[in-house]
Amino acid sequence: MVNADQIPLGGLLNPLVAAVARTRASVHTKLLAGFLVGALLILAMGVLNLLILARMSDRVAELTRLHEKVDWARRMEYQVTAQSHFRAMALLTRDDSNNDKITSAKRTFLEGLDALERLSPPSSSPSTGGSVRLTIGSRHRGSGRWRSIRREISRTR
Repeated sequence: MVNADQIPLGGLLNPLVAAVARTRASVHTKLLAGFLVGALLILAMGVLNLLILARMSDRVAELTRLHEKVDWARRMEYQVTAQSHFRAMALLTRDDSNNDKITSAKRTFLEGLDALERLSPPSSSPSTGGSVRLTIGSRHRGSGRWRSIRREISRTR
């Protein structure tokens, strides 16, 4: 005969076992009720697992979106650095192909800005994309004037 002290959690389950034994029902009914309770517990555990997996999937999607935003921000930072480099090369070498590279870098920067705005949820803080676009537009117009001034200086030398 097995003692209740030898069964793990046996002492804790004694009141439950005693309550089931006192119920006036057949053994068949008690076994059926126990099976149904066990089946409901397994079903509840499955539903809980599905909810946990859904939340994990949402978190992974959020992390992927944030990683993509960081990637675009790094590309944009590179494009700003590249524009400075191309501007310096245009001044040093007097090669207009560097000005075309500046325009291309600005275009890539604006594509990155569009991607960042697309990846940002609408409920986030107001976007500064509009002011960045205005600044880039005014600098782009200024770079055209810069080219004409540089050509004029080159002719006078």
